[in-house]
Amino acid sequence: LNIYDLRDFLSYIGANVFPNKVQDILVDNQQPFARSHSAYWTNPSTWKAIIPRIPIPLNPPS
Repeated sequence: LNIYDLRDFLSYIGANVFPNKVQDILVDNQQPFARSHSAYWTNPSTWKAIIPRIPIPLNPPS
């Protein structure tokens, strides 16, 4: 999973570098560069992309 923002000049489309290995998700952090680079963590779109990919343990710790 590669999450990127067009305003984050440090981000990029990963599928161009790692074909058939990366799923790219475009988000809009609504921040100028350089704030856009750290704004992923407060962007709900980032979490909507990440959370479904977190595996649920079959035997959760008790």
